[in-house]
Amino acid sequence: MDSSDNLQYLNGKVKIWLRVPLIPGFNDDEGTIIEILDLAKSLSIEKLCFLPYHQWGVGKYSGLGRKYTLSDLEPIPDEKLEAIRQLCKSNGIHNHYIAKE
Repeated sequence: MDSSDNLQYLNGKVKIWLRVPLIPGFNDDEGTIIEILDLAKSLSIEKLCFLPYHQWGVGKYSGLGRKYTLSDLEPIPDEKLEAIRQLCKSNGIHNHYIAKE
């Protein structure tokens, strides 16, 4: 059973908040965002939360003596986050939230 099977099973039985980390170069492109929005529209979600990548984990990894492999990634620019907000609205998703750092 994958995560979309789990979501379909839970749909209508519990309140669902989709929480989606936005990772630069991995899932922050328009096509992937639209796929996420399509999934959200197929469910009775209460809220869609986008969690933009940040580098807060660098110190934790350092303290553990581990290499932080995403240290080259930059946070997603505000312009791109605004474009994602607009995609949400134009796709009929009004119960979305983009976390701030």
